Amino acid sequence: MSSPRRDEHITPVDLGGSAETPHDLSLLPGRALLPQRLLQGIGAAVLLAMAVLVTVAVIMRYLGNGIIGAVEIASMCMVVITVLVIPAATVADENFRVEVADFFAGEKTMAGLNVLSIIVQVVVSVFLAIAAVDLLIHDINTLTTMGGELSLPRWWLSLPVALGFIGVVYSTILVALRIRRDPLPHTALPKD
Repeated sequence: MSSPRRDEHITPVDLGGSAETPHDLSLLPGRALLPQRLLQGIGAAVLLAMAVLVTVAVIMRYLGNGIIGAVEIASMCMVVITVLVIPAATVADENFRVEVADFFAGEKTMAGLNVLSIIVQVVVSVFLAIAAVDLLIHDINTLTTMGGELSLPRWWLSLPVALGFIGVVYSTILVALRIRRDPLPHTALPKD
């Protein structure tokens, strides 16, 4: 007799065949996920600002008065949006699993693969966070600017990148704690 999976009580979000990932800040409950909610909210605000900027820039270009640096700012916004949303996606999704092995591996093998994959993910995310923080410190100390029309200080971009990767480390540790309690794959979010 097989035991029921622990995530059977979770109601998935129907995205019409897409990945079943929380797409609303309220779907990341609890104090433990506050950093992810904050970063995701900031990323959403940057997305809205970028949409307005691009719309205004296109209209102004059509009228013959282009906005200097609009492409540069939009490019920077896309990077910022991506790195600020990654921590929430990391803690909410099953991006730690090697799904190729699901078809032929047993429960013990899957549990071992999940533990191995989370260890690799923690190591990689720590190295990425260290590199991002090192780049941020370098950019602040040397006053490096980005290439382009505006020559913006590069730390404006390296700060959100560093925050995003620190958030990934935190999210990965939360997933590791969840796997420690139950090494079998599931999609339940951690509780407070």
